[in-house]
Amino acid sequence: MFLGVGGASFAIALPMAGSSYPPRVQGLVLGLAAAGNIGAVVDGFLFPGLAQSFGWQRATMAVIPLLALTAVAVFFWAEDRSPKTGSAPRAFAGLGISIVGLIALVLLVNAGVFGAGKTGQLILPALGAVLAFSVLPRKYLSVLGERDTWVIMLVYSITFGGFVGMSSYVSLLLTTQYQISKLDAGFLMALLSLTGAMIRPIGGLVADRLSGVKVLLVLLVAISVCNFAFATLMPPLAGGVALLVALYFCFGLGNGATFQLVPHRWKGKTGIMTGIIGAAGGIGGFYLPVVMGIARESTGSYQLGFATFGVLAALAFVLVLTLQRQWLTWALPSEPHVQMDGAVAIAE
Repeated sequence: MFLGVGGASFAIALPMAGSSYPPRVQGLVLGLAAAGNIGAVVDGFLFPGLAQSFGWQRATMAVIPLLALTAVAVFFWAEDRSPKTGSAPRAFAGLGISIVGLIALVLLVNAGVFGAGKTGQLILPALGAVLAFSVLPRKYLSVLGERDTWVIMLVYSITFGGFVGMSSYVSLLLTTQYQISKLDAGFLMALLSLTGAMIRPIGGLVADRLSGVKVLLVLLVAISVCNFAFATLMPPLAGGVALLVALYFCFGLGNGATFQLVPHRWKGKTGIMTGIIGAAGGIGGFYLPVVMGIARESTGSYQLGFATFGVLAALAFVLVLTLQRQWLTWALPSEPHVQMDGAVAIAE
């Protein structure tokens, strides 16, 4: 939970990073900040070996110097120029209620209060979301009444949810579908995650030039096609890896393009929207491996799972296409110009 608040959801990092830069480079800046999830890839490479050699307790302690270095850097150099509203005591009270409530929900789910077997686990993200939204001030909850909010949430649940969900499931997919060793599967998983993380700034940069709307239209089609291709062909290893690489490219580019839109559409609410959209991505990442597992258990194949996400990506494409004309009016606002001593200067 603390990792989620501090960085994993990007709810703090992205608004802070974007507050010092003009709208025309928001995609690139937020993509660079969000590429910090490369840390998860590094952890996947390093932690198992450290834990095996030194024990997991000592391996976990290796992060303390990194946390200290980060704290010093933030204290001395970080700036947050975004406007602030509301009161700190109320915000921290909401955080405390959320933490206690989430712990209670997990314990209740494990005790079977919400149903036996997997039922409680399947509804846990929805219960957690209701709890988190219940402590938000009403003026922030108003964004949930906007159509654009839900479309962006769906898009991010596909791009970031696909990235997170496939990263947690691709090793099992490779070992069960193609019978490769766990070591090779883990290595491929790490390379795919590295690809998706490093490509995020490029997605933001391209979105700055063309607008996130146009970029997402192309990427959602590509994601849908890749999923349906996997579902239809169930290709051999080389083809399967090629499709996974293509998917991770699209996931990474899509993540960068999505957040290029947020500062333009929700000025003054970037923090809350980043948190809400990030939560949607996390929920998508939770359900992807669940759906893939259900498809495998019920049919003996992953085809139905890939087809399901192909349909979701196609649905998101239709929604963004429908709203394209309206979204383009704010997706790339023109920079204001001012006259200075006979010369035209761009107001930063």
